[in-house]
Amino acid sequence: MEKEVKFLEVNPKIIREKLLAKHFHHEPETMYCFSVMDFPNQTILHQGDLLRVRKEGNTTKITYKRKNYAASETIRQMEETEVEVSDYNETIQILESIGLQKVNRLMYRDWETDRKSVV
Repeated sequence: MEKEVKFLEVNPKIIREKLLAKHFHHEPETMYCFSVMDFPNQTILHQGDLLRVRKEGNTTKITYKRKNYAASETIRQMEETEVEVSDYNETIQILESIGLQKVNRLMYRDWETDRKSVV
């Protein structure tokens, strides 16, 4: 199970300095690209869920994140199912052929140290 924590109010310069002090390094060649997919009426997002196709370097994964309603109301928890697929664009085409569409698309890079990653 993956646990993710997001900090809403941060100073990027201070965070960057702390990451560098902890031996994190920026991996500019690791590009992440993802598309959030949903039906035209946004059925998935209105449920609080998320369907995402993400490309990390040479790896592409499709992920469904479902809101865990039994969890605490103060902490947002998601149950995540993920599978590796062979091609980002073809996966998008398959999803579009059954009526889904891109709701959002984002590209970013992240910071890594050993096997830990901070976006």
